[in-house]
Amino acid sequence: MFVKTTRRKRGDKTYTYLSLVEAGRVDGRVTHKTLLRLGEVTALRESGQLDRIIAALQSHADDTWLHPGDLQADGAPGFGAVATVWSLFRRLGLDDLFANLLGHRTGEALADTVFVMIANRLVAPSSKRRTVFEWLDGDVELPDGVRAPSLAQCYRALDAVADHVAEIEAHLFARLTSLLNLELRWCCYDLTSTYFESVDVDPDGRFPTKRFGYSRDKRSDRPQVMIGLLVTGDGIPIAHRVFDGNTADSATMPTVLADLQDRFGVGRIALIADRG
Repeated sequence: MFVKTTRRKRGDKTYTYLSLVEAGRVDGRVTHKTLLRLGEVTALRESGQLDRIIAALQSHADDTWLHPGDLQADGAPGFGAVATVWSLFRRLGLDDLFANLLGHRTGEALADTVFVMIANRLVAPSSKRRTVFEWLDGDVELPDGVRAPSLAQCYRALDAVADHVAEIEAHLFARLTSLLNLELRWCCYDLTSTYFESVDVDPDGRFPTKRFGYSRDKRSDRPQVMIGLLVTGDGIPIAHRVFDGNTADSATMPTVLADLQDRFGVGRIALIADRG
């Protein structure tokens, strides 16, 4: 049983009529039997009869019917963007790579944590704290089997990734070479600096690269590190290096060239850099 809509045109106007209809089969064919003609929609609305019919039926609905005005939408989790990142993460073999870095159980937690941080960086960049307490809590739906990390796990994951950066970069380069047919006949390289708010250089010996030097951020009053990034001619990142904050630009070039030869097996190459 359902409400059937019928439209009839009279002159330049179109009228809509409602009927209560029962569907059935006769000789194998679907037929409609009109049980009650409710009337023309506009007249029913203006007289209030349509609302009275709905209210009368609602009283027998066992609380399964809600008026649209009674509904509120606080938000809906995003699926598509995170699912896309998950597909790429797995296609690049990063789930297996991180799962095997620290042993089975710890590695699986690391893989989930790294994936969440990468997904957040690509979809809605924010701090680790905001990622855990806001983004994960209200905006996204993680893929099946991926566990939401704690804030402490995010911080520990950064240390684990830093300890295995050479292995991770080599893995990514191998997979990208296969998937995208990367070529290293010519590369682009540049440096940038990033400074620390602390004025102490390295009081406890934990950060030997932290030094005063030429600041591209115009903060010569703060210690810094130098970051060198090497990309293909198409802009695909290959590797990066962190140098002492007082390292001259040109002094970083031998290290980069050695990386290309030793880690990535590059022989002849055209390297493009700026004048510095």
